[in-house]
Amino acid sequence: MNHDQRTHVSIRGLTGIAGALIGLSALCAGSAIAQDEPVQNSNPTIELDLAALQAMAAARGGGGGSDSGSKLKNWKDISSGFERVVSTADGDSFYDLYVNAKTNDVYGELPRGYEKQKHFFAMTVAGGEVFAGLQSGDMYTQWRRIGDRLALIQPQIAVRSTGDQESKDSVETVWTDRVLLDIPIAAMGPNGQPMIDMDDLLVGKAGNFFGNSARGLNKALTTVHSIKAFPGNVEIEFEGPVAGGTVKKFHYSISHITGTPGFKPREADQRVGFFVTNFTDLGKFDWNDTTQRYINRWNIQKADPKLSMSPPKEPIVYYIEHTVPIRYRRYVREGIEEWNKAFRAIGIDGAIEVRYQDK
Repeated sequence: MNHDQRTHVSIRGLTGIAGALIGLSALCAGSAIAQDEPVQNSNPTIELDLAALQAMAAARGGGGGSDSGSKLKNWKDISSGFERVVSTADGDSFYDLYVNAKTNDVYGELPRGYEKQKHFFAMTVAGGEVFAGLQSGDMYTQWRRIGDRLALIQPQIAVRSTGDQESKDSVETVWTDRVLLDIPIAAMGPNGQPMIDMDDLLVGKAGNFFGNSARGLNKALTTVHSIKAFPGNVEIEFEGPVAGGTVKKFHYSISHITGTPGFKPREADQRVGFFVTNFTDLGKFDWNDTTQRYINRWNIQKADPKLSMSPPKEPIVYYIEHTVPIRYRRYVREGIEEWNKAFRAIGIDGAIEVRYQDK
């Protein structure tokens, strides 16, 4: 599915969202007290300063993106047996994906300008577990080229500063980005961008994304279950046995994080219950509360702000999965559409649309 304010409704209940508490240590002039970073997953990661990564790239002659002196293969040299994945009428795709149906190999070419983009990885165990179908995790990332390798980096956004420059410099020095994993560049693609062995990334390193759920995943017996490519996202699902022999399905959704023009964040108020997104702001003067909280809400805007009652510029689209028994689908739909009453009260008609999932 395209990631445009859409979600799925399953027969299973949605799990609650628990907010992670971020520990805080004081930064003083000339000294800093180290703190444990919030645990983001159970897998070991490597912490490196991006400036150091750039220096490493320059030292190796990679220049962070240049192919000068590189011995990388061209895609035409290894493309025999591969077919490009086309899921739209014009064939436009976020990552250009190529699959070999006989060998179950998948390669992907990164989009132009990838180093300046933020990519969102959403992971779901789609089969083989009791809670199959519920998203099990997500990652806010960016790719960085280091010589002939690509590092998947998680930008540090948990601790920030809106204070003076000295405070900002301190935060930048102490809290750095994180390297989640790295992989070799398989070849240079038809569009001149690095190509990734998606099996190496998503199957060979599945533990980095799914943790213990993918423990012992047998790469040799893992196959491509489904694969789709859209302008804003790609959807890839693998099926294979894990430790103990249980066959599981691992679904990856990789999308492009773009801006949200017109969206105004709203600060949370502890007197009203909302799910929130928060970060630590060490630039605040009140040391009793350095946590900045914003409520999680949809980006719903009027198509015509001049009208007292207007359709939305972009509706929220819910999909009712085909796993929901037919006899219940009507009531699930009516329950979702009930929220339109609240949006009409603020002048937006038809803010929520409900559709049925295709097979």
